[in-house]
Amino acid sequence: MISSDPHFYNLRKVFCLAWLLCLSQSLFAEKTELTISENSFFEIIGSDIKSTQVINELSNYVAESVLEEFSEEDYLPSRKILVQLLNDEALPPDMGSYDLSISDLGFVTLNLSWDKSLSLPKTIEALVVSFLQSYGYYNYGDLFLEKYPSNAWIFKGLSNHIYLSLRPSVLRVLYEQAIADGFELDCLGAQILDLNCPTEAQSFWFYRFIESSHVSSKERLKILKYALLGEDTLKSLPDSLRSNTEKSLHDALSTFLNSEYQYNVAQFESLASSKKWLESLGEVSSVKIESIEKKHNSLHLLWVNRENPSLVLFIKARIHLISLALNRINPLYYNAAQSLALTYQKILDGVEEWELLYYFSDFLTELDQANSVSHQIDKQFELKLP
Repeated sequence: MISSDPHFYNLRKVFCLAWLLCLSQSLFAEKTELTISENSFFEIIGSDIKSTQVINELSNYVAESVLEEFSEEDYLPSRKILVQLLNDEALPPDMGSYDLSISDLGFVTLNLSWDKSLSLPKTIEALVVSFLQSYGYYNYGDLFLEKYPSNAWIFKGLSNHIYLSLRPSVLRVLYEQAIADGFELDCLGAQILDLNCPTEAQSFWFYRFIESSHVSSKERLKILKYALLGEDTLKSLPDSLRSNTEKSLHDALSTFLNSEYQYNVAQFESLASSKKWLESLGEVSSVKIESIEKKHNSLHLLWVNRENPSLVLFIKARIHLISLALNRINPLYYNAAQSLALTYQKILDGVEEWELLYYFSDFLTELDQANSVSHQIDKQFELKLP
């Protein structure tokens, strides 16, 4: 059963998006007519409807995520960002994964090198950079007629924040990399053209620090807007963080990173282990029940024998196991696990047998959908870390 809780709805939305991303391939082998997809913020042009639709879904998700971070609920741009998905033949000389062009009127065009070498993190970064460019021009004007006036850490921090919402299992890896990289406060003033100062992991580390309870919502927005304008980030920090020395701020950052790293141990189980665990808990044919009704299936036998004390203990044990593992199971299988728990609960307190069959059918549907997405991920998308 699909939960009505908004958190579970968002999880489902995220993994529907992940499924679309897994379908993206190199789709420019043959010349075809151009296709166009669009949302409120982006207009995407490519040679294949599947490609443009994938970027359409991802770009809308990126824009909504950025606006949520900036507490902008009513933002609607006067001009959309044009995204062009370019194959090898159409790529400009020396272009990397992506490139921006900006007109005198603030129109932003994003060119994406659309082939197998374009990773999901780099695609998200390109969309974040182009959206912030357009958003910045809308709010602050001519400063954003130049490319990348913002500090690099906000581009990279936001990009990895959004990437982690789609690939949560990578969080601990990013923290490990941040510990290895260390942190230089001078990097907070660097622009994205300064390449690796700061790195993706360092930027994400600082971004998470700003998002933490150490900084109030009002102060957090002030820091983000300073970074968007390319101002000195250190000057925008609240007095509680910069009242002493840069060393004290560096120590606070290090303490935060180590604490987060220790807390985020094995945040989610793998897809494979979650699938195996859930299927084993959903298998009921091995339950031995003595019954004169030989023609009925195991699920029906559980229903007609639900007052058996041993069976009640068995069902309660399975519900307890599922509840304990809900915070560890891979989010792709969360809805299926929830439906299975409700199935077992209906054996204990349902009024009609059809209620049990309804929830079990929902479990099988959710499990099948999750397995399908998992298969597509394994088959078509090799995870590329930033």
